Amino acid sequence: MPQRDETDKRLWYHGRMDAPRFIADKTVGRLAKWLRLLGYDCALQKEDDVERLFAQARDESRVILTKNTRRHTRRGIPTHLVLASSDSMEQLRQVIDTFQLTIGDDRMLTICSVCNTPVEPLTAEQARGLVPPYVFATQREYSRCPNCGRVYWAGTHRAKMLARLQSSSEA
Repeated sequence: MPQRDETDKRLWYHGRMDAPRFIADKTVGRLAKWLRLLGYDCALQKEDDVERLFAQARDESRVILTKNTRRHTRRGIPTHLVLASSDSMEQLRQVIDTFQLTIGDDRMLTICSVCNTPVEPLTAEQARGLVPPYVFATQREYSRCPNCGRVYWAGTHRAKMLARLQSSSEA
């Protein structure tokens, strides 16, 4: 179970009432990318500045995700989850199970996996020249990150991601 700082009474949720917001420290960077691909807001702090991590978690009502077992023993730590495994798929399964996250097409690829910004719809004509010719010929729905410009489409990788998640939960 996640542990919660009793002095922090704010809700975990922001925007969508069903979705906690996360912040991953540098020990679980791959997990942050997976959560983003699945449509969950997950900031990533790459530095070792623990006070900054705690401050951002408190200021933005985020749940800290970490493998660092020393951090959770400190007083005043915001809501957090110490992950048991070093394997990113097992970490993802732990987060999904702990927070009862839903996995589905309505969320997948709605947040940029690179910069954690919600993506915006892109018409097929706008996507021309931004995606490979085969993708343009076979896909009709696209989205683009307004921050970094990365373009997303459903393609076969969506099914592969779901299959990988399914196989990890059966292991």
